[in-house]
Amino acid sequence: MTRYFRSPVAAAWRKSPFEGLIQHAALVKECGTPLRLAVEAYISGDKETFEKNAKIVLELEGKADEAKMSVRKNMPRAVFLPVDKSTFLMLLREEDAILDHAEDLVVWLGMRDTCVPPGLKDDFMEFLSKVELTLEAYEKAIGRMNSLVESSFAKKEINIVREHIHEVHKYEFEADQVNHRLSKKVFQSENELGPVGVMHLLKALNLMDQIANHAENAADRLRVMIAQ
Repeated sequence: MTRYFRSPVAAAWRKSPFEGLIQHAALVKECGTPLRLAVEAYISGDKETFEKNAKIVLELEGKADEAKMSVRKNMPRAVFLPVDKSTFLMLLREEDAILDHAEDLVVWLGMRDTCVPPGLKDDFMEFLSKVELTLEAYEKAIGRMNSLVESSFAKKEINIVREHIHEVHKYEFEADQVNHRLSKKVFQSENELGPVGVMHLLKALNLMDQIANHAENAADRLRVMIAQ
């Protein structure tokens, strides 16, 4: 197995590929607010605000695809890359999946005006909050990438990242619990929603859950990266 050495020479790679990864992560972070606003607007029945923020999510996903391709295109072949290349690319893939599912979510919601019953709205908002907290924790972890590289993966920086990764797992678990409870309530609301409405909301919940899942997967890839 090829060894990747962590030394001050790692700083030479800050612009390629680490800077690209950080730029891609910044788009994930930027997507968080319009995604939340879009889902909130959908739940409240504010179609205009939903469409406005859904458009922003789609634009950011497009920019992220460009950033992803740029990172892959400019991956160095030198042996001095301070982390395993395959792990790095897997992290990028999982990070990109967050945005892919954010795009899928707003597109899916926009396909049908399903009225969320009043008895489900608080649960929807709680689930949305847990997903957002999962994303925020991941953003804090990946946001230390510059410091990690500049410090040649110093133990102090690694410990900070590990704390944020722990938070990702905590919030993702909590999101799963809310999703399970809410999904059951959606099934129980078939008289209000109808079969198609039930299917539509359950699919939306699954997409929201996948956003949190891929944030957790990306955090796991980051954990592997800093452990190597």
